[in-house]
Amino acid sequence: MPPPPFTLIMSSEESTQIFDIVSYCKNCGQCSLTCPPHFYGLFNPLGVIREVQMGNLQEAITNQSLFNCLTCNRCMTYCPNSKNGEGMNFAVLMRLLREYAHNHQVPIKNSTNPPGLCTLLSYPDKNTEISEKPEILLSLTDI
Repeated sequence: MPPPPFTLIMSSEESTQIFDIVSYCKNCGQCSLTCPPHFYGLFNPLGVIREVQMGNLQEAITNQSLFNCLTCNRCMTYCPNSKNGEGMNFAVLMRLLREYAHNHQVPIKNSTNPPGLCTLLSYPDKNTEISEKPEILLSLTDI
């Protein structure tokens, strides 16, 4: 069953922060090319950025793949417009979108990573604080 509809009400401070971040993106796609979940079709960083750039904040926030981002910062490492956390800071963008979803109780189905995803997509600097939802099972054959 799809989540119930909600009305997006965002303060000007919240929306300004979000739009300031995505204004640095030139849509080169490096973020998606280096994103581990993107390899498996679980997340598309550039897709989230484009939704925000087009003003579709509601779509960006309710998209269940919002929580498939591992916040590993690989996208920022390879982004030509992100240097030392300045410019296109995808980690901050994800934090802001997730905080909004949490603070406003936005209905998002399956809003955690499936168990084993961090192991499946392991890399040295992974964020180990990402929650996993045990009732969602994922194997390589499912992808």
